[in-house]
Amino acid sequence: KIINGAATIRQRPALTGWNNDGKTFVHDRWAISGGVSSATDIDVIDSPSPPLEQGFNSGIQIKTTGSTQTPGTNDELLLRYAIEGQDVQDLKFGTSSAEALTLSFWCKSSVAQNFYANIRTPDGSSQQYSFETGSLTADTWTKVTKTIPGNSNLTFDNNAELGWNMDITMFMGTA
Repeated sequence: KIINGAATIRQRPALTGWNNDGKTFVHDRWAISGGVSSATDIDVIDSPSPPLEQGFNSGIQIKTTGSTQTPGTNDELLLRYAIEGQDVQDLKFGTSSAEALTLSFWCKSSVAQNFYANIRTPDGSSQQYSFETGSLTADTWTKVTKTIPGNSNLTFDNNAELGWNMDITMFMGTA
């Protein structure tokens, strides 16, 4: 379902000193969304290990570079992926035959912590499925795998409009 999940197609330059409020694409189909009070570099990394051993040789790196390393009260930075409604029709969501799907990704953080993510469905009846990465060990690549249950209460239009957003929260303030 995720096109360019290995982050190999990148037609955009690195974002140095990014601190705007909005949505900026970093790889094809992958965007950074939110607003931060401290300058942030968003760049491509090549040959991360151990994901390299699993066939992934590129990734997205988000690093706070400003003098403030702690998120401000209203700061929010999300790694976002959008899926069109037509691309989830085969999951049979909205029917009694709705199928589960598995999401997996590699991540690494410079600090030991738990990250949060969610999938939101604005099509039809808006719903949200939230999950956590589990506690990550600092400076260690971790593979996160989550099974998302089928949902008979969802409906997706069969079109090229937004079917769902997946947001992985990189950091968030206290507001």
